Amino acid sequence: GNLHAPKQNLIMLRFIASVCLGLSLMSAASAQAVIYGTKVAPSCDGKGACTVALGSAGALKLPALIAIKSAHSHYLSSSPPNGGWISLSDHVKHWEEWDMITVGDKVAFQSHHGTFLSQAFHPADGFTLAAERLGHELFTVEEKGADNQISMKGHNGMWVSARDGGLRQEFASMDWETWTVEQMPSGKVALKSAHGTYLAASAPDTFGKISQQQDISEWETFVVDQVGRNHVSIETSHSTFIGAHADAWHPEKLITSEGANLWEMWTPFVNTTNGKVCFQGHDGRFMYANEDTWQGWGLADHCMEHEQVEVVAVTEQMLADGRRASDERRAKHA
Repeated sequence: GNLHAPKQNLIMLRFIASVCLGLSLMSAASAQAVIYGTKVAPSCDGKGACTVALGSAGALKLPALIAIKSAHSHYLSSSPPNGGWISLSDHVKHWEEWDMITVGDKVAFQSHHGTFLSQAFHPADGFTLAAERLGHELFTVEEKGADNQISMKGHNGMWVSARDGGLRQEFASMDWETWTVEQMPSGKVALKSAHGTYLAASAPDTFGKISQQQDISEWETFVVDQVGRNHVSIETSHSTFIGAHADAWHPEKLITSEGANLWEMWTPFVNTTNGKVCFQGHDGRFMYANEDTWQGWGLADHCMEHEQVEVVAVTEQMLADGRRASDERRAKHA
């Protein structure tokens, strides 16, 4: 229970901030919290070809915090960034900056990319970067004699030690297990080893995986921002972005990216009959939900039934209900 509470609090703060943003941009005509109203109302023929130019009639109003519901009543979901490697660097830039997050009497160290320093179960396996903050990502921090010097003990009682250009697990806390905490202008910290090098986290192996889920929790919530006149970005709860830039290995799949660039721009097309939306990517293809929900989300050349999604305004109660339903399903399969 205690491990999940800080995460839920962060989500709640994000929800409140999003609602405040929506209220600050309230439409005077509708008195409804919205981020923007696009002027997009295409007319799609029976084959799903949308030909009407943008900027015509109609309006799409999106709440501050949304969920995207497919034609199969499942929700777009994005997992957190995961993987990457740890090293010791001779300088301090973004990869050397960390957030120290207090969780009860423990501390978690979150990298610039959103991943967490994680202690492997077996001491010989050292340390990795993990997507979530669970038991292996929590450390006991002990202050040393000098100012801002600490040592970090993991879940198995082993200490974080700077050796051989990286990290090792050690039985005792001595010089090489001593770290100096340096405050950064960003509000984060850098962790300086006894050798004068800094703990660094590389970019993750993946910025998250896209899937379909039955319920709404924090992983199924998104913030949509207008970019220019006719495009939007879709930001996940992990500060990553939904993109359409599929590679040769995943030619029809959605991806998540670290930033909102050209391939993370979407044009929303509104079906004025049912109020549903098709999101068109940079290369002209549309986001769609696979009928086989295990296959997740992909990209299609048309805007038809499987490409039309419902934009759902997320409330605090919906998040609570989603968490409860998810917990009940897990309990049945335990």
